[in-house]
Amino acid sequence: MLDLDVTWTSPAPGVPLLVPSGWGHVGHFGAALTPLPDGSLLVYNADPSHPLGLTPGDIVLGYDGRAWSELYPELAEAELPLKGMWGSCESSMKHAWLMAAGMNWHLFDTIDILRYETGTIEHLSTTPLDSASMQVQATEQLPITGVAFPDITSTDTVYWGIIDGTNIGYVYVTVWGVDSRLGFYNAIYDLMITHPTDGLIFDFRYNTGGNMFQSNDGLSLLFNSVVPTIGFAERCGNPNDHNSMCQLGNESLYNISGEPSTYYDNPIAVLTGPGAVSAGDQNALRFKFHPEALIFGKSTRAAFNGPEEHTMPEGWAGSIATADAYLLSDPT
Repeated sequence: MLDLDVTWTSPAPGVPLLVPSGWGHVGHFGAALTPLPDGSLLVYNADPSHPLGLTPGDIVLGYDGRAWSELYPELAEAELPLKGMWGSCESSMKHAWLMAAGMNWHLFDTIDILRYETGTIEHLSTTPLDSASMQVQATEQLPITGVAFPDITSTDTVYWGIIDGTNIGYVYVTVWGVDSRLGFYNAIYDLMITHPTDGLIFDFRYNTGGNMFQSNDGLSLLFNSVVPTIGFAERCGNPNDHNSMCQLGNESLYNISGEPSTYYDNPIAVLTGPGAVSAGDQNALRFKFHPEALIFGKSTRAAFNGPEEHTMPEGWAGSIATADAYLLSDPT
């Protein structure tokens, strides 16, 4: 459930809003962060005129002399209103909370930065951030030489190319929208038929979802047979037994329909992370059924369900998961 007044309020000093993730447009902080093993946050992209002088390689430690990894559980426990949401599995939620460090500067007086160039820790006032106007996108991805880099403000959703100095194709998909079907097909056709490659990398570390079937045409080139994958279940039977499930619809709808005349038999690497959600989850999963594919990275968000909007009082919005996906190989 979402309180729309909270959702549309902008975070600012004195406004007790807690932001639980740091993907997408992060102009509020002006730098994109990703968690390191110790819970500190690496800057990998920053506005060139950042008021605190943040540059890639700097590390955000926390605020007011305390680690962000210690602070965010206390803020969540205090039940500050949440601006936005994330999930769905424990690992993706923890990742989201950590990388949200920068987006919560408005709750603190000072920010603690470990400078890459000097190796020293600086305790800086957050006040200069209040008047800054910055545009930065956070996708946990870096530019690859020879490959067009995604612009999440664009209507384009698929970007591809061959990495300079190699014969390895690289494909980004930011959204599984209407335009993705042809773009994804064209990318694979180009890197498989027009310019045959020695390997393919699919970067799904940031994908805001959409329609999982937009990948069907492209996947048909990579596979050479019909591959069953998942089904969906809904509650049925005794309304008091939430574990009573029935199959929803036809499982064959989710088959990968490979073309016998084509097959990609070179290595495939799939890069995943918690920045992929919904259809981003599903289409990363579909690659696990390819014999030549290996998955690298952290879990996707794991939002493997079918949500429906729920009628709410004025000023609120909400949805309910009325179905959930399962592997045909493991229905439990």
